[in-house]
Amino acid sequence: MIKAIVFDLSGVIFTRMSNIHEILEPIIGLKKDEITLKMKNKSFYDFLEGKINEDDYWKKIIGGNSWNISIDELKKAMRDNFREIEGTLNIIKKLKKNGFLLGLLSSHTKEWTQYLNQKYDYEKYFDGIVYSFNEGDTKTNISLYKEILFKLKVSSYECIYIDDKEKYIEPAKILGMKTILFEDSEKLKNRLNYFLR
Repeated sequence: MIKAIVFDLSGVIFTRMSNIHEILEPIIGLKKDEITLKMKNKSFYDFLEGKINEDDYWKKIIGGNSWNISIDELKKAMRDNFREIEGTLNIIKKLKKNGFLLGLLSSHTKEWTQYLNQKYDYEKYFDGIVYSFNEGDTKTNISLYKEILFKLKVSSYECIYIDDKEKYIEPAKILGMKTILFEDSEKLKNRLNYFLR
């Protein structure tokens, strides 16, 4: 019997940081793949794990790549990049109304989640939240999945986990959770139809 449904944040509820490349391409003069390579370095994972703050992350990115852009411009570009994925929050609200426990499990940063929650007030829907920056590790570590189960006080077999990345679906499967690979909110709605009645 399913008691809890756990959501990823980026790529499921809000757009991923990768959309920033569209904003940065004309400013920096690099193509999307080059920007990705330069932004997702060791400093990025230190940032996700709460080892450095946002200012330190951007300083390292600017300095390491000799980009002619300010920290404030990068912060604005990142926040402009984040958008709600239409339909997912409506699904979450309906599940909450139907009495399911809801969890949030995300490899994300403190400053960006604070911004998103101030803008969209999404955290209020969740009974348990696990962010990588609080855990000092990302979702590559199965312990984060165990932590969200602990917070929700359910077994893995009572839980569905939803993520847009196959590599993050795998740890949930190993633990025995049922899983859904997110493609869009309409397909998710169809997959969860039984629980949304």
